[in-house]
Amino acid sequence: MGVSHSSTAPRSLNPVQLMLLKLFDRDLSEHEINEVRELLLNYLDAKLQKQVAIDMANKKITQKDLDNLLK
Repeated sequence: MGVSHSSTAPRSLNPVQLMLLKLFDRDLSEHEINEVRELLLNYLDAKLQKQVAIDMANKKITQKDLDNLLK
């Protein structure tokens, strides 16, 4: 199952993708691949959590507000 894009034109790689390709231009074990995936996901999660906290503070949204939305 592939990813569908609205455009048929090929997309070029961004600088981060190119850097990662160069950095990992060697064979990795399945374990190493999983470690890299986890490292990147943890990094992205931390950035997301930080931005959510900033946005919640700027908009004066509390945890209680979020809990009330789930009721």
